[in-house]
Amino acid sequence: LGLELKYAEQINPGGIAEAFLIGKDFIGDQPVTLILGDNLFIGDAIDRQLADNLAAFSSGAHIYLKSVSDPERFGVVDIDSNGTLTSILEKPVAPKSNLAVVGLYTYGPDVVAISEQLPRSSRNELEISDVNAVYLRRGSLAHTIIAEEVQWIDAGTPDALVSASLAIQAATVNLSSEIGYVELAAFRRGYLRRGDVLAVAAKTPSDAYATRLRSAVGGEAR
Repeated sequence: LGLELKYAEQINPGGIAEAFLIGKDFIGDQPVTLILGDNLFIGDAIDRQLADNLAAFSSGAHIYLKSVSDPERFGVVDIDSNGTLTSILEKPVAPKSNLAVVGLYTYGPDVVAISEQLPRSSRNELEISDVNAVYLRRGSLAHTIIAEEVQWIDAGTPDALVSASLAIQAATVNLSSEIGYVELAAFRRGYLRRGDVLAVAAKTPSDAYATRLRSAVGGEAR
């Protein structure tokens, strides 16, 4: 993909915030963005929102919110009339809003120290909601409401996984979509050359996938 990817394993379930301890050396003194592996975002607007926020980010924390019909399933925020985030409640019985916290977060490098000092929850995990609560108390928790046209799927249940598959299928009917075609996303960002993509197409066992790659970069290699 034209990228150097490094992995660190979480041996036992220790909570999302444990990622900052496992990745402590990787983070160093730089800001870090965390995305949950079962979260899916479909829509170009999220790319623009994220890029703008990352360019402007310096310290603190930045979370992303999405309007949902079933907020009681998620962490839910309350925002006052001035647009200030005042609270985050995890799976509230009576949600104060329909704005759920999605699995996309940016933090300053102090997130490592914060995570190291967190008490473990009743399920013996370091909770990401507790990390966000620290930044909220400090007054350094910013937020962005994801554009309405962006589809967000938390594919953490069997039904949601089916919904995610159908959403990707619908999106890829439009042949300009990069969804599911990671080589094309890399190519359009300059990480891969045309010949690299065609080499992948030549090796893939899927005729449909290979045809899509060749079509996007201009046919066979010369």
